[in-house]
Amino acid sequence: MLQTLKIMKKVFLGVLFFTFLFILDSQAQDPNRPNSIIFKRVITDYHSTQGEGDIVQFENYRGGFEAAYLKNLGKNLNFNLPIRVGVFNLPTELNNQTFLGIDGLLQLQFFSDSAAVIPYITAGAGFQTDENDGNNIQVPVGAGLYVKLGRYSYLNLEGQYRKSFVLDRDHIQLGAGLGFMIGKILNEEITPPVEVIAPDQDEDGIPDREDNCPEVYGVAAFSGCPDTDGDGIQDATDDCPEEVGPVSTNGCPDRDGDGFSDLIDECPDASGVYKGCPDSDDDGLPDDKDDCPNQPGPVNNQGCPQVDSDGDGTPDAEDKCPNVSGPKSTKGCPDTDNDGLDDSQDRCPTSSGPLSNQGCPEITQQDRAILEYAIQAVQFETGSSTLKTESYSVLNQVAGIMTRYPDYKLTISGHTDNVGEENNNQQLSERRAKSCFDYLISNGSPISKISYVGYGESQPIADNTTREGRSMNRRVEFNLIPQ
Repeated sequence: MLQTLKIMKKVFLGVLFFTFLFILDSQAQDPNRPNSIIFKRVITDYHSTQGEGDIVQFENYRGGFEAAYLKNLGKNLNFNLPIRVGVFNLPTELNNQTFLGIDGLLQLQFFSDSAAVIPYITAGAGFQTDENDGNNIQVPVGAGLYVKLGRYSYLNLEGQYRKSFVLDRDHIQLGAGLGFMIGKILNEEITPPVEVIAPDQDEDGIPDREDNCPEVYGVAAFSGCPDTDGDGIQDATDDCPEEVGPVSTNGCPDRDGDGFSDLIDECPDASGVYKGCPDSDDDGLPDDKDDCPNQPGPVNNQGCPQVDSDGDGTPDAEDKCPNVSGPKSTKGCPDTDNDGLDDSQDRCPTSSGPLSNQGCPEITQQDRAILEYAIQAVQFETGSSTLKTESYSVLNQVAGIMTRYPDYKLTISGHTDNVGEENNNQQLSERRAKSCFDYLISNGSPISKISYVGYGESQPIADNTTREGRSMNRRVEFNLIPQ
């Protein structure tokens, strides 16, 4: 039994929910019938329905309040959505139990809204919760009266028998209250306004109070201001108020329809885009002033295309290398490495480098350190130009550096101290420089990229009077120089 009651509760809740949605979305409402809100005092009797007293024993009744929204669905059909709160007594001596409830009710009234007294019957479904037995579904049926009190208000009297799906919750509910119409009122009487003829000085049919030009005959489209030529442009903004013309030319005629009014069109009978004149090649020169009207060209060349012998997009007149293709950034000259410096000025045309280094890549700090180290690291047998074997590794590093800078040339310079004859020192410095040259060539370095020279004792870098100074002056230098 308990399971059946639970199922019935769910069914009635679902029916109530979908009925409510349908009614709110109903399109059947009579637009001539107003809706209402109703406030009522209600009393409930749970004793007489349980056989524990008589309906007229008012000491068993307890009170509450109800607020409802009444929506009309048709000529004599209403939907009522009341919300109730209050207290009730049970025969089981459970007294002053609080409750809260909501219903969805249909009402069928027997007279039209214009009647002074309108009886109706009602039925529906409701949900109630109370502090003792929790939630329960109820089926209310009843009858009532609407009694008109004024144009927008009425008295509402209603009695209901409410069948509950929970034991000991069947009861009677009585209510009385006031209703107030909202929305459109039936048979509203409207007193027609008294027509007052407003002043109209220019007799254009537009009262002076609405006429922006009250002393000049005008048209309604411009609030009483004139449009003499009738072209849809008010005279005040029409450049040609007595001649019909389109909006695009501010009301002035445009015989050739090119968008230039005849007032400013240098060729009013020939459609064109350059001051109203034809410009067939769209180069900014009208055909009658263009030496090449069918070929676009600059104005400074009389509208004829400029010659571009190498086809690089830079005309010969602006091309510093008119017979060799190059980008516009270098004024038509080739820039093989795309570093912004044309090949004729680039000391390293195949290797990209900054302008500050004449287009050559800058030697890294690490490679410079190797070249500095090689000055003292390359060693020879005493008084000889024969390389010591420990010199080979640093010379191999120098060869590696050359491969990283293909646009650089390596210059090898030999130096000695001032011990011995000057001529012998000169020859020794040349032989030592050549020994390094020969080693690099024999290991694959290009001969065209290397040169050597001997300076003997002529370029000391330290004091030859000390042993340490003389040791520093005996050296071979390796210098990378852009070609």
